[in-house]
Amino acid sequence: VGTYTLKAYAETSLAPAWTVYATTTVTVSIAPQSVAISPTSAAISAGQQVTFTALGGSTGYVWGGAASGGGSSQAVMFPNPGTFTVTVYAPANGSFAQSNLAGATITVSPDSQTVAISPQNPSVTVGGSLLFTASGGQNGYVWGGVAGGSGPSQLVSFPNVGTYTVSAYSPAGGIYALSNTATTTITVTPASQTVSLSPTAPTIYAGQSVTFAASGGMNGYTWGGSASGSGATQTVSFANAGTYGITVYSPAGGNFAQSNTASATVTVNSLPPPSSAQVTVTPQGGDVKVQNKDNTHNSQILVPGP
Repeated sequence: VGTYTLKAYAETSLAPAWTVYATTTVTVSIAPQSVAISPTSAAISAGQQVTFTALGGSTGYVWGGAASGGGSSQAVMFPNPGTFTVTVYAPANGSFAQSNLAGATITVSPDSQTVAISPQNPSVTVGGSLLFTASGGQNGYVWGGVAGGSGPSQLVSFPNVGTYTVSAYSPAGGIYALSNTATTTITVTPASQTVSLSPTAPTIYAGQSVTFAASGGMNGYTWGGSASGSGATQTVSFANAGTYGITVYSPAGGNFAQSNTASATVTVNSLPPPSSAQVTVTPQGGDVKVQNKDNTHNSQILVPGP
């Protein structure tokens, strides 16, 4: 690089001797450098890296911004969300001028979170409980629906019949974006009822009655067969001989399903025929005491004397 003069001359043999000169000036300027960077832009998630390559330099490279060093390529990690710049140029040296400054823009988005809930779509009997567990979040959890709290698991009780939802998500924070909202649907079924009936097989005579008692129901009782009504007990009379059925159940209602139907069989016999009377006459002074006995009667009659 510099300014140079070139001179040329011609010699002659004529006397007196003389020389003719010709001159020219040459200016040598510094050589340019044009540097490019690849890629010129990138969109990544936090925690990822990008490898940048510089081209066109003749005197090495100087990196800047989010990169540093002097090689022709740089692998740069971006741990946090934001917008960042990487630059590079070739310095002046010898016959080369400093190059242009090439730059790249990197957009770093928060890393994603994908949350899941287990169990999915369970069924439980009213009064029961379920333990729900969330996974996949990096910033804790926010529970919703019929659950609440921030831990990775929640124990939820279900006191009433119906369909319920439990949800959970992980909030944005640090290098992580807001997660999806995971949901699960819970079906709460009615509790069972088991009804018992007592007595279950009585045997009586025509004209007698039996008191039946039901137990185990939560929604009252519905009687059938030879009985009717809704109380816990029923007294039923049987006028004629035969075989009769008694049924009872507790209807569905509230948090309870309809119960089983409990039953009883009643055997009603005819009255037995009276046996031969045994009459005893005992003098009682001027009166007579008459005692009559059979299979069903035992009576005494005091008859006044004459």
